[in-house]
Amino acid sequence: MMSQAVYEGHRTYRLRSVGVVTTVAVAVAAVTLVVLTALYWAVKVTTDRAGATGSLETPERLERLTVLVARGLTAAQIAALALTIVWLWRARKNLDAFPDADPYLTPGWTIGAWFLPFSNMFVPGRVMANVARESSTERWVTLAARGWWIALVVSMIAYRFGPMVAQDRLGAVYAVDATAVSTYYGSLGAVDTVAAATGLVAAAAFGFTVLRISVAQEERIHRGWYEEQNRAMTAPDESVVQPVAGNER
Repeated sequence: MMSQAVYEGHRTYRLRSVGVVTTVAVAVAAVTLVVLTALYWAVKVTTDRAGATGSLETPERLERLTVLVARGLTAAQIAALALTIVWLWRARKNLDAFPDADPYLTPGWTIGAWFLPFSNMFVPGRVMANVARESSTERWVTLAARGWWIALVVSMIAYRFGPMVAQDRLGAVYAVDATAVSTYYGSLGAVDTVAAATGLVAAAAFGFTVLRISVAQEERIHRGWYEEQNRAMTAPDESVVQPVAGNER
């Protein structure tokens, strides 16, 4: 006999529309990081080319553009994080409605874990992998969830520490000249290339994971709705008074 799909009367949440919007936001953030990395390399290349003439007008324009793109990246990352939290909270909350699911931690951790030191390095990834495993029978979904988190952590570490590595290459004193600018942006571009590459991998894995989990959970929720309707249709109508033996005429 097939087990009950969803606890009767338990609230569930739709995922597909939120998942699509979240995937788009994550993709925008990943692409913006690629653009920023390309600009870093452009500053280095144009600085090297301008070294002979001494004109740094083009590198300076590109440098100002990197500041704007970096701000745009920050905004995109905040939006992607907020939407990811909303989607993951809903997906984790749905597990409480599935009788055979074994959830990892409470739904509140899908929010708080992102902001707690140390736990934000592994808890969101474990929650996502747990949601994937308990929602879909496809092994690739769980593997993609784990791959997403590993790639994301590598990308964020590289992005955060990129300026520190670049500054360290310059030494204790930052001399504002063509050589220093070229060295700084070359180092920054090298580190951010790692961040951009792993960010793209993370975005792709995230999109696949979110899509498959959303489809699997919504299919189960629909199945639970039909089961509930069937139970309602087959339940005896208590409003009909049945005749009692001995009182029949």
